[in-house]
Formats: sequence, structure tokens, C-alpha cells
Amino acid sequence: MVQELELKITNNLNNVQMLVDEKLNKAIECINEYGNIADSYRKQIQNTMSCLRQAIDEHEQDLLNQILTVENEQKNQMEEYRLRWKYEPENVQMHKAMLDILLLTKNYAILLNGAQEFEDYVTRTNDVLKKTSIPVASEYELIELDQLEAIKKYIFHCGRYVKTNNSLLVRSALKQHSTQEHSSDSTVPDIHLGLVVLTSNEYPNDMYLPKQQRQKRLCRK
Repeated sequence: MVQELELKITNNLNNVQMLVDEKLNKAIECINEYGNIADSYRKQIQNTMSCLRQAIDEHEQDLLNQILTVENEQKNQMEEYRLRWKYEPENVQMHKAMLDILLLTKNYAILLNGAQEFEDYVTRTNDVLKKTSIPVASEYELIELDQLEAIKKYIFHCGRYVKTNNSLLVRSALKQHSTQEHSSDSTVPDIHLGLVVLTSNEYPNDMYLPKQQRQKRLCRK
């Protein structure tokens, strides 16, 4: 009876140890799976956000380049106009100085003979001034920049980590909204960043089952 009891207890303890080892091994496998799933989600989020940041940086640089190009074009036009009249004040001062010298030296005969030269200069300069108009800068404005504030709200709703029926899913998607839906609100962007939550019926095989269902099936196996 002692031998039978010893054999029975030993077998039972071995069975318990085997089951405990099996549970521990399954727990380790599940822990590793949790880490793999989390790493996959982290990589998806990092890649998506990296692409988004790159797109924003490129768009920002493109806008700044456009503004710089327009600024340089308008400045160049105005600089050409400024150079056209840069030395004209000196010509005016030179004619005024000549007149002062003639009056100071009382060379009235020379003044009378040179009066036509003064008149020609004044007439010629006035004609050029009237025909030359200052360059008019083209007007530009930033439009729809405030749309980024509306888009920012949708970004924060995109890719949320939500709990569904026995599963945790992270899934972001672009959802196209109809024109009728947003016709009453001009501030809402045409593209809506939404969240798509899949149910277990939409998964074709074990690989795409929600996490906890995969774990249960793995433990059963």
C-alpha cells in the first residue's frame, strides 16, 4: 500500500509539475508575444508620425520658399527703380550750384545764354518723372492656413488605442467623407482622419485574430 501510495503521489506531483511548467512556458510565450505586438504598434506609430512630420516640414519649407521668392522679386523691382533715380539728386544740386555761382559772380550775360540749358534740363527731367511710375507690388495672402487647426483635431483622434470585444486594436485609416456631409461646415477638411475598429469576424485566420483570442487559442493548443 505504501508503494502504491508513493507511486500515486509521485505521479500526481509530476503531473502538477508538468502542468505548472507548461503554464509558465505559455506565460513566457504570451509575454514575448505582448512585446512583439507592442513593438509592432510602436513601429507603425513612429513610421506614420515620421511621415506626417516630414510632410509638414516640407510644406512649411515650400511656403517659406514661396514667400522668399516673391519678396526677392519685389525688392529687385524696387531696387531697379531706386537705382534709376539714385544719382538724379546730384544733378539737381549741380544745376543749383551753377545758378548760385552765376548769381554770385553777377555773370548775367552767361546766365541769360544758359537759361535755355536750365529750362531743357527741367523739362526733360519732369517728362521722365511723369512717364516713370513706381513699381506696384503684387499682393499675396495666406489662405486656408487656419485649416491646419481643424486638421490637428482629427490627428489627435487618429490611431487611438481602444479596447474592443476581447481585443486591443490600434488601427488608423483615412475615411473619405461625402461632400453633402460637410457642405454646411467649411472649416472641416475634405479628408477625415478616423479610426477603424475591426471585429473578430473580419479576420481571415488565426494570425489576424485579436490578441486575447490568439492567446486563448495558443494556450488551448
